[in-house]
Amino acid sequence: MKKSGKCVGTQSLSILLPTLNLLLSPSVTPTPPIHSLALSYLLQLAQNYSGHFKEAMGGLGEEERRVLEESLRGSFAQGRGGGNAGVGGRTMGGGGEEKKKIELKLF
Repeated sequence: MKKSGKCVGTQSLSILLPTLNLLLSPSVTPTPPIHSLALSYLLQLAQNYSGHFKEAMGGLGEEERRVLEESLRGSFAQGRGGGNAGVGGRTMGGGGEEKKKIELKLF
């Protein structure tokens, strides 16, 4: 479904990403619970709507994108980014099941 040349999914994520980004605190240790909640929701959106997510990421400012990427990297480094998942492709989980990974590349 398109309105004004831009998909409604991308428009929605263009509103949600900056809003959720305000809840991220990657430099605070330990991270507050709202940070983990916002990060979990962002990961779900990226996995389920990857095309729209990439388009909406392109509309973020440099500082917003830096905070989001830093939060995601910190999550994966601490093992909270969905099991053994990392940025880039797929990996095998602890039980031999395949888990999705998120690739955040802007072309």
